[in-house]
Amino acid sequence: MAPSAVLVRLPPDSVCRNNQWRTCLTIIGGWVLSGRDSMSIIRLIHISINPSEIEKALQVWKKECAPLMIQQKGCISEKLLRCRDTHELISYSEWATEADIKAYLDSAAHKEIVHHARSLKGSKAVVKLYDLVE
Repeated sequence: MAPSAVLVRLPPDSVCRNNQWRTCLTIIGGWVLSGRDSMSIIRLIHISINPSEIEKALQVWKKECAPLMIQQKGCISEKLLRCRDTHELISYSEWATEADIKAYLDSAAHKEIVHHARSLKGSKAVVKLYDLVE
């Protein structure tokens, strides 16, 4: 498969997180041109949560979980999505390889994130892996 180029819009203070991008060619006015030589894996965690826990969940994710996840080898990016219509969240993370995901699942960081998630009453999570189609 030939390398592909992806144009990504980043906030002005963003950098290539955790140095996981295979190539970060240039940053001009907040735009990054990234050349990638393999396809990444997208990991989505669909989370149903008690409505009274949403704000707590958002704070726990931002302050505790996201910083741990993005430090893991192979974690290219992470985002938290909040559903507009129901009390659901989606943890969106992009990984370099499935082996990186497996290593993360065996890590202390993952155990800590699971601990935080289980502390939220009424939360239920379903994990799904997706391949990026280019």
